Amino acid sequence: AIVLSFSLLAVWVQATTPIKSDFRAAADYVMTHRQPATPIMFQMPYVRHTFDYYFAGEYVALEGLWSNDGKTEAQVEEEMARLLASYPSVWLVASESWLWDSRDLTRAWLDQHARLTKTASFALVDVYRYDLRDLEPASQEN
Repeated sequence: AIVLSFSLLAVWVQATTPIKSDFRAAADYVMTHRQPATPIMFQMPYVRHTFDYYFAGEYVALEGLWSNDGKTEAQVEEEMARLLASYPSVWLVASESWLWDSRDLTRAWLDQHARLTKTASFALVDVYRYDLRDLEPASQEN
């Protein structure tokens, strides 16, 4: 009876715990809420292939910064500012981002230099929309 109880518990856990990223829902959310000129940044770039399968339409894709090579915060600051300089807003699609940016420096930069306007979480995928307009650089903030 004890072994059977543990087996049933294991079957229940396996049936109720998502193990597959829900890019279908993430792509649908971004398609529903996105303005046409807004780029989409992928924080784990290879997830773009799965996202593209479910996303209908054209968009500018940006590769999130790889900081696991020891980039300093100053380097991330410079690269993010250059990457996003011409955009008024950006979507960030994050899945398995610790493999690409274990210190979460991309999100930290966005949180510091942009205003988070939308967020949604799906199984193993998070999406964020940041407004980059009318914000002062961090070096001028008090």
